[in-house]
Amino acid sequence: MTLKKLENKKETKKQSTNKITRKGNRGEMKMKNVNKLLTLGVGFALAYSANAAGTTAGTDIDNTATASFSVGGIAQDDVDSNLETFVVDRKVIFTVTTAGDTNVIPNATAKVLQFTVNHTGNYVADFALAGTNAASGDDFDASGISVFVEDGTNPGYQSGEDTETYIDELPANGSAIVYIVSNIPGTPVNTNVATMHLAATAAAGGGASSLGSTLSDDSGSADVAGTVQNVFADGAGSASGDVANDGVHSDSGDYNVVSANISVAKSSTVISDPVSGGTNPKRIPGAVIEYTIVVSNTGASTADSVAISDTLDANTTFSSIVSDDSADTPAAHSLGVVSAGWTSIAAAASKTLVFRVTVN
Repeated sequence: MTLKKLENKKETKKQSTNKITRKGNRGEMKMKNVNKLLTLGVGFALAYSANAAGTTAGTDIDNTATASFSVGGIAQDDVDSNLETFVVDRKVIFTVTTAGDTNVIPNATAKVLQFTVNHTGNYVADFALAGTNAASGDDFDASGISVFVEDGTNPGYQSGEDTETYIDELPANGSAIVYIVSNIPGTPVNTNVATMHLAATAAAGGGASSLGSTLSDDSGSADVAGTVQNVFADGAGSASGDVANDGVHSDSGDYNVVSANISVAKSSTVISDPVSGGTNPKRIPGAVIEYTIVVSNTGASTADSVAISDTLDANTTFSSIVSDDSADTPAAHSLGVVSAGWTSIAAAASKTLVFRVTVN
């Protein structure tokens, strides 16, 4: 064999080195392009993250490896590996966020706190919902608690429209508005606060118009390539016991009592008596006593339709009205009762009623 032929044979052998390819969902790529793809990998990851939900749970991922080779410079048929398939698992990740607090007054009914449930998992989700009073740290508890989902007909809570009590078939990267609707008792005073928690619990599989089953976390279980398993990735929420990676998330909103706070103070002064007249008079029969009633609003809101009444003691007889601080319903006496009324008393303001009686 000549030197030239030997060199040609070595070159042919060099060119026949096996080349490995892989076929996936994106088609066939040769190993000579791997370095280039690795270089581009960072950019691909950034582009992928724009779709926060990622590949849909239950999707089959199929891959086959292919080997190509030559013998004696002659290309041979490619050899395929087995088809390797796995199913994408379910990433359970979502948040509950409050829209803010709501100002209320005592005895108010159907007061609303608004929340949003944001679903960033990779599956169509249902969510069970619950509204609860804070276990501690606030001043009072709301009553008659209900939870409703916005149906999208008209914005804001509408009692005749928003009637669903769970979130149904929320797509990946979807969100839903949820309302806690409660009644305020009559006992709170101005500046009191009631804290409410909305908790959403992940569920799936219920189909349309049906709440699915609550999910369980498979993070601690062995991987099963052909089964959709659940990985909880939710954060810790506001409600007591709502820890990270528990398939539940919660946030809180407050009912803030912003109300009028009426106080009434009554005092008396002896004006005269039948013995001493106006000089150091005493409260003896025949003495004239002057009552002063001060109605004060120490709250943060205007008090409306304020009325005062005072039933006289049977041992006294009404004498006269001294002043009524420009009452809208002028002070008057009738059947042993002195009364007056004001259309409103502003926050931090007061009204005064003064009248006299005689001791029997």
